[in-house]
This record gives sequence, structure tokens and C-alpha cells, in this order.
Amino acid sequence: MQFGANTYMGVMKQDDVCLSNYQGGSYCAYDFPFFLIDKVAQGSTQGYDGILGLAPASYQNGPSFVKYLADARQI
Repeated sequence: MQFGANTYMGVMKQDDVCLSNYQGGSYCAYDFPFFLIDKVAQGSTQGYDGILGLAPASYQNGPSFVKYLADARQI
């Protein structure tokens, strides 16, 4: 997967992902697909666990957490 100026290698996984704010509210996406990083083309994977898609959904960006939440609210 290309992300920024680097290329990352890994696998797609699924898990429950929640983002919380300082007031105690949270937004959760259950069984959300995300990219688990194994290797980086340049540099190291230190400081990286995976890429959570906050950008618009596209092939290059991977799954979008925001779109996933928006779609789930329409059900």
C-alpha cells in the first residue's frame, strides 16, 4: 500500500475500532477492515501498527473509517 511518500507491506485485518474524545464520547466501527503493517520499503515500522482510513474511500487509501460510520448510520 502506498501511503504518503512510502510503501508499506502487510495484510488486511478486521477488528472493532473505536475513536474516543476527551468528553467520553466514542465512535465505533465493528469488524472494520484495516491494513496491518509488516514492513516498510524505507525506514522502519517503529511507531506504526497499522493504517486507519480517515481519508475518503478509494483503492489507494483503503477502507475509510468515516465512510464506514456514515454507511452504518443509514441502516
